[in-house]
Amino acid sequence: MSMNKVILQGRLCAAPELKQTKSGKSVLSVNVAVDRKVEGCDFITVNAWDKTAEFISKYFTKGKEILLCGRIETRSYEVNGTKRTVTEVVAEEAYFCGSKDDSKSEQHTIAESYKNAEPKFEEIEYNDNLPF
Repeated sequence: MSMNKVILQGRLCAAPELKQTKSGKSVLSVNVAVDRKVEGCDFITVNAWDKTAEFISKYFTKGKEILLCGRIETRSYEVNGTKRTVTEVVAEEAYFCGSKDDSKSEQHTIAESYKNAEPKFEEIEYNDNLPF
């Protein structure tokens, strides 16, 4: 058994440009900037098709944070007699992430208030019937 699953969270490097194939299928290709944990950033080419491409094109703009799930795909082609191989991510799902206006989100504010709150513990009397 094998698995090919990719999950990326990053920001769009350019405005997504929806195109149509000759057969009428929607397609888009965009680079996503993904920060490394330690230092630097990777720019990953992501392709999306059909409804996923239309969704990204409609709701995302340059610099907007996005979460993508998909697969890695490798393809080869020739340019002037030279064979080239490209590895890309094919997005099968796209999700919103971050806040609506990329500022501190309401959820983050709520989490911060809980983080600073005093813990409340309730003492339970010992009982031989407890299952643990």
